[in-house]
Order: sequence, then structure tokens, then C-alpha cells
Amino acid sequence: MIGSLNVKIHDLLSFCNEHSFTVRFAKETPYAVSNNITGVEPIDKASQSDISFCRFDDERALKWIEKSEAGFLFIPSSLVDEKKIKSTTTYICAPYPRLALLKFIDLFWEEDAETIQQQFDIHPR
Repeated sequence: MIGSLNVKIHDLLSFCNEHSFTVRFAKETPYAVSNNITGVEPIDKASQSDISFCRFDDERALKWIEKSEAGFLFIPSSLVDEKKIKSTTTYICAPYPRLALLKFIDLFWEEDAETIQQQFDIHPR
């Protein structure tokens, strides 16, 4: 994708409040509370500065969540009280995590206009 993310925590909280999503902040790492979200990656490729999602709400979810290094994850609302989820990740609980992530991207993604113009430079004739 051409563009970038640079979302401050207070902007994430405003987004979550607007959509009535529950947020469970990371307890063991200061990164998820003090730094910005700068990328979107699949759950198995994400790092501490990335946001991702998990659509499962069963044992598969717990396995994906346990293996993920994502700093921020959209997860199903049914997992909001799950005791087994990691304390090093900030979770955003939403009825439809994939849709929630798409709304997040739609709101916060910043296009790189110069790169787009270079890619689609039209010949004058």
C-alpha cells in the first residue's frame, strides 16, 4: 500500500469511543500506551508499533493472539474478559474485528500524494 499511519493513542481512543469499542490496554509494556501506531500488518507479521486483527473467537484466536507480536489488536467482543490473552498487547474489542480495522484504516491512512503522482504520471499525448 502507498501511504502511512501515524496514529496517536488519544486518536485511537476517540475512534473507539465513537464506535463503542472496548479497549484493554497493555499492562506490561509502555510502548502500547506511549507511542503511535505506525503500521498495519497481518497478525503473524505485526510488531509492537503495528495494528492488526483476529476474527476468531475460539481456541484458534487464543493461539493466534499468543503468537502475535502486535502492539494493538482488534479482537471479537466475546474475548473482552478472556483471561488467557496477553498483557503485552492493547486490545480493541469489536463485534466485527476485520470491519473495525477497515474503518480504522479508512479514517487514519494517509496517502503519499507524491508517490501516487509518480506511479500514475500521464503522458501529455
